[in-house]
Amino acid sequence: MAAHGCLWWQVVDFEAQCNDGQRIQPQEIIEFPLLALNTRTLEVDFEFHHYVRPVAHPVLTQFCTELTGIEQHTVEGADTFPVVLEKCTQLLIEKGLLEVADHDDPGEIVVDKKGSKHFITTQTRFVRPCIFLSCGDWDFKTCLPGQCHAIGMSRYPKHFFEWINVKKVFSEVKGYRCPGMARMLEELNIELKGRHHSGIDDSRNIADMVRYLIRKGGSFTTISKLEGYPPRIGRRKKP
Repeated sequence: MAAHGCLWWQVVDFEAQCNDGQRIQPQEIIEFPLLALNTRTLEVDFEFHHYVRPVAHPVLTQFCTELTGIEQHTVEGADTFPVVLEKCTQLLIEKGLLEVADHDDPGEIVVDKKGSKHFITTQTRFVRPCIFLSCGDWDFKTCLPGQCHAIGMSRYPKHFFEWINVKKVFSEVKGYRCPGMARMLEELNIELKGRHHSGIDDSRNIADMVRYLIRKGGSFTTISKLEGYPPRIGRRKKP
């Protein structure tokens, strides 16, 4: 039986514009990865991966590039966040995991700095047993709500309101807390594959941890929830 009763976990690890010792607001998403992990087979059924072009702070800091490996030319050739967010939502609809909950009022239009209009679907619901999963609460408690607020969204997509924090499952299985993903992998004797702070590589490494924790009896029953929208803006933190 699938842990937590969910058949698919959407594993996400955003990367965002950042600088060493300096707070950047808004902290825009520059990499948007998603892995659909099937909890019965423990295989990834499909992936979504897009880089994102920041608009408030369009030039990546040297610190950000050195940390994430994402270069300026990569984001300059990418879509902006409203386009990538809607592409992700439409993929989940196409895969039969998500549906529009209100066809009379399915979403809203946001206008970017150049005056271009972008439709974003917000009135959604999962039609198959799914939930998002991240290593910490920052991705869905701070980063994504902050990005949506920064582009002027008055409503937050309903399917992003709940998620599972893998760090809590790690603590349940191991009996102690661990400060970060790389250290968690080390404690579980799992090789860190690819580049740490690459969103897609980190998502795949999180999926490896999830497989281990499922086999060790992790319950994956503690659900984190977004308390409200718009969010309180704060520093990056992955508790």
